[in-house]
Amino acid sequence: MSRKEVKPNIFEVFVFPLKDIVFYPKTSIPLNIFEAKYIRMVKDAMKEGAPIALCQSPRRKTGETRFMKTIAGMGEPQILQENEDGSMVIILKGIAKVALLEVVSERPFIRCRAFEIPEQAEVSPENIFRLHRFRIYFKNWADAHLEDAFERSQFVKSL
Repeated sequence: MSRKEVKPNIFEVFVFPLKDIVFYPKTSIPLNIFEAKYIRMVKDAMKEGAPIALCQSPRRKTGETRFMKTIAGMGEPQILQENEDGSMVIILKGIAKVALLEVVSERPFIRCRAFEIPEQAEVSPENIFRLHRFRIYFKNWADAHLEDAFERSQFVKSL
C-alpha cells in the first residue's frame, strides 16, 4: 500500500474515529460502513492506495477533531460486500501503529499527517514465560467463547 509522504517518515492517512475501539497491527477488523462520507472515504482510500487509521473518538460528541485520540491503528481496507443501499462491509487489515499529527482536512472526512510508531518485535527473555501464559489464557478463552472454528483459529493465529 502506498503512502503519500509529505516529509521523510511523515505521510497522510484517512482517519476513521470510532468509540471504544482499539486496532492493533497484524490483526484484522470487520467494519459495517453505512454513512455516506465513510463509504466515500473507503473508496477514495482504495483508489489512492492509502491507509486508513482507526482511532478512538471521545465518548462525548464535540464535532471537533482535536478531541480525537492521537494514537491509532492503521490498516489497508478491503471491501468484502457492497449492498444495494450503498453500505458495505469491509475488513481493515492492520499494518502499523501511527501517531496522528496535524489535521490536513476535515471535509468530507478527516485526513491527518502521521508517522509510524515502531513496534517492539522481540520479547525479552524474562517475559517469554509470561507471553506463553497469555497465549494459553487467550486460546482457552477463544475455545470457550468463539463458536466458529475459522474465527477461533484466526484469533489464536493472531496472538
